[in-house]
Amino acid sequence: MAEKCLCEMELKVIGEIHNNREKNQWSGWQNLRSEISILPEYAEGLEGIEDYSYIIVIDAMDNEGRINLKVTPQGKDTSPTIGVFA
Repeated sequence: MAEKCLCEMELKVIGEIHNNREKNQWSGWQNLRSEISILPEYAEGLEGIEDYSYIIVIDAMDNEGRINLKVTPQGKDTSPTIGVFA
């Protein structure tokens, strides 16, 4: 059996998501309209994207430098606080 590699992964920003939401929230996203702007050097990679009915966007939401390892799921007061990987 091959050895497993515990490697680090580096993410690179290629654009930004813009909307009128002022703070991170768990709910209400289904009616929110957002715009994605891609940095010019990556624009060529969008060629043909209009032929698809949806795209997958990976977003690392800015949390203002805070790292919370324990959260309340979906921000519900009735839910227990659990670890973020649970």
